[in-house]
Amino acid sequence: MNKQTSKKAPQTLYHYTTARGLMGILDRKKIWATHINFLNDKKEYVDALNEFKKQTENLRPQVRTPTATSPPHGTMTENSPTEVYDDVLEFLEIMRTMVYVTSFSEERDQLSQWRGYCGNGAGFSIGFNLAKLKELLKRTPSTDILLKKCIYDPRIKTAKMEQIIKEAKSTELRDRHFSTLVEKMMSITPYFKDESFKEEKEWRLAFIGGGKISIGKVIH
Repeated sequence: MNKQTSKKAPQTLYHYTTARGLMGILDRKKIWATHINFLNDKKEYVDALNEFKKQTENLRPQVRTPTATSPPHGTMTENSPTEVYDDVLEFLEIMRTMVYVTSFSEERDQLSQWRGYCGNGAGFSIGFNLAKLKELLKRTPSTDILLKKCIYDPRIKTAKMEQIIKEAKSTELRDRHFSTLVEKMMSITPYFKDESFKEEKEWRLAFIGGGKISIGKVIH
């Protein structure tokens, strides 16, 4: 098993921020989320879409002359997928405009984090209790907020995408096939990160919408 999936989860996650960010967290018990387009990895979100497109390329229908025995347009069969993959990609592109992320790291003191989030090092590394953070999320009314570790290893990315496509392809109805793919893709798309950033050991809260997340008493 890969170390990234077998390693025991840390007790504490660290959020790097400026002095202003720290005061906002302490005063209001809320933490800012950033739009996924403004994170440090230029391949954010797109990486997962490209992997999905690559793996579904051979599953897309071939252009051919209809015959009397051809299934009607929009019919979903196990061996003849329709344009559902293109529809999923189009929908996920739209969803990209609404995804926000709050980043954490397993590392308490890391140079790249100081540089990226703390104004050239003039900031703070705030420890959050992971178990309490998860408990807090369980009490959150929205089901669209997920806390997960980022995936850096290309092999794991490929394997997860293969599993999603395989599971969704087993559904017979086109609408259900589409919904299953979108739901499963949104559960991993915000967490694909380029391998060059693996030293960050990032975990992130990803959700649809903007603003702040209430954090309660989860700061160490």
